[in-house]
Amino acid sequence: MVRACELVSRWERTGHESLLDHAVDMASLQNFNRKFRHRFRTELGSLDRVLQFGDGVGAVALPAYSRAAVGHERAIAVMCAPVQASYRRVLR
Repeated sequence: MVRACELVSRWERTGHESLLDHAVDMASLQNFNRKFRHRFRTELGSLDRVLQFGDGVGAVALPAYSRAAVGHERAIAVMCAPVQASYRRVLR
């Protein structure tokens, strides 16, 4: 899960769609945190769809700062924050 969260953080900084796609793939792996796997994958997939295809109103992709995209980003950040914090503590 740490790696997927890092990929999402890198995507936020760079905007490279391939990072987000790779994070979605990582979330489906068996060794992913069981507690968050389904919700994390759902939020990532929804964010990816919103950015590519829009929110259902027309077929126009939405920017990363749209209300729909920001909602999914916040949910992902809430799940990633404790995981990344504990990982950083281990590295110290």
